[in-house]
Amino acid sequence: MFDMHVKTVVERVQTVILRVGFESILKIETKESAMRQVPADKYNIAWFKLAEFVARGEKERALGIYRLLLHSFNDRAFSYQLEGDLLWSFSDEQAIDKYLAAAQLYFKENRFNEAIAIYELLVSLRPNHEQYIHQLIELYQTVKNTQRLVATTENLCDLMLERSDWVSAHQFIVRCEKITSREQCVPLYQKYALALIKDAQSPQHEVKKAIQSFLDRAIEDTQTAVLQQFLTTVEMISKEYYQIACGLLKK
Repeated sequence: MFDMHVKTVVERVQTVILRVGFESILKIETKESAMRQVPADKYNIAWFKLAEFVARGEKERALGIYRLLLHSFNDRAFSYQLEGDLLWSFSDEQAIDKYLAAAQLYFKENRFNEAIAIYELLVSLRPNHEQYIHQLIELYQTVKNTQRLVATTENLCDLMLERSDWVSAHQFIVRCEKITSREQCVPLYQKYALALIKDAQSPQHEVKKAIQSFLDRAIEDTQTAVLQQFLTTVEMISKEYYQIACGLLKK
């Protein structure tokens, strides 16, 4: 993972080098630019050195040059992100704090896609950290990315179901359905029902409600193959709940 991350950091630094050089040549500075106008001969070499030190794994020298170059940034969020990249390429846990600072600033500045990219990275680094997943769900809702919203809600529900937090998992599924559609959330209701069936501690009336919720949505959307797969899985887990599911299906 870290070898791949080092490559990403080097590529990001190289992108900054190109940006600095381009602006120096044209002698322009736009509002969107992350860099102040600086003489190419003073800073381009330093950026190349930074990329070189990262590639060679020389942490202190890389961070030393980065701190010298830090004042050349107008974009604080991007500077936090780049510092996070640098730290993480050296397996430094302080990177997480830098990424969070970057994401929070991106969000504050309504740069939602950039904030999403940071939180997606954080979730990949810390898959079981629910707060990062919560933030992603909020951001996907903001940018109306329903496909990613459903997928991320499913990840969050997986964590909740692992610790038998049925109430919270169901609440998030219901919330997701209100934002997206019944059809998109059929897999969530299926997973929820199967998780309750597998848990011997689940109250039978709650399991029946979960089965009914899934069946209602699958039938409404005429998802015959999904229904059959569900019944086959239930039969393998519990003959009792298989009979209950078949009975509910006939009503």
